[in-house]
Amino acid sequence: MANETRTNQKIEKVRRVAGLLKAAYGRQRKKKTLDPLDQLIFDLLAESSSERRARQAFKRLKADFVDWNEIRVSSLKEIESAISMVTQAPDKAGLAKKLLVEIFNGQHRVSLDFLREASDAVAERYLGNFEGLGKMAVENCMRILRQGGSGLTSEVARVLRRLNLIKSSLNQEEIEELLDEALPERRRSHFCRLVKAHAQRVCTLKGFVCGSCVLLLECPTGKSRTNRSKG
Repeated sequence: MANETRTNQKIEKVRRVAGLLKAAYGRQRKKKTLDPLDQLIFDLLAESSSERRARQAFKRLKADFVDWNEIRVSSLKEIESAISMVTQAPDKAGLAKKLLVEIFNGQHRVSLDFLREASDAVAERYLGNFEGLGKMAVENCMRILRQGGSGLTSEVARVLRRLNLIKSSLNQEEIEELLDEALPERRRSHFCRLVKAHAQRVCTLKGFVCGSCVLLLECPTGKSRTNRSKG
């Protein structure tokens, strides 16, 4: 009974928070998302090469092959010929083909869309295992992935944890379960976009603007910080 009461209290709190954030930030439109695999291949081509040459090579791949799956099953010579204008073309042809093969072997399709629903930690670990990808390539891909999917980013988790709605910002299942019970499906993604906007403007990673926060009355962390500052 006690657990059920606490759960109901959290559900009501999520709904109040949603209302406060909507009043503060209005309608947060979903941005048109790019394809994360496109970005990953482009960054691989651009490594140690000029952006102009990388764009030429990328356009050539798109023109010469039907899709990434065709490139996966093509010969290294064919791929190398298409990207010959970038530096280290033979190496990059091999790395690109290997990357596409590994994705297909794990997912039975050549796409990274499944990472849109993964936590940031899981997605970064997965991308970091690919040979030949620099830190910037992973970061660029992560930026695109965060624009789609359920929207459960580390920023969203941080705010929910400070609101004492979840115990751990690393437990995505806990967040999904809470939002599933509190909000209809059509409103969950928008709620996450509202929370993300708040995380970026007010409830940042290293800073707090608790005194002017619209969620202060709902936030134990904010109340504690403002009380300490008054003392």
